[in-house]
Amino acid sequence: EKLTSGVVRDTQSDLEWYAGPDKSTGWDDAKIWVTGLKIDAGGWRMPTRVELKGLYQKGAGSRNMTSLLETTGWCVWSVETSGQQGAFFLDFGNGLEDRVDRSDIPINKRGFAVRSRR
Repeated sequence: EKLTSGVVRDTQSDLEWYAGPDKSTGWDDAKIWVTGLKIDAGGWRMPTRVELKGLYQKGAGSRNMTSLLETTGWCVWSVETSGQQGAFFLDFGNGLEDRVDRSDIPINKRGFAVRSRR
């Protein structure tokens, strides 16, 4: 269900989601955005790879996820990193996770925020 604030409540996982700006976003910028997000009383963080996999639903919406989360990007960053410069994301085109260097150009990658249901 989508709340008036734009927050999307997943009643199966008891998580609440909020889609970040719909533009190519690097991992560091996504982290800064989520950290500063105050909408609906705050408490937001970047999602884990497991949480992103739970959001993936083949055939749902235009991006294999609920259409309530409005985005034109195919990839969403995870909070999880690898080494000093690597970061993981989930590709909603195929449901697979991948790792890239955080300094790479973030074409089609987005930041989402998640929190436990309030």
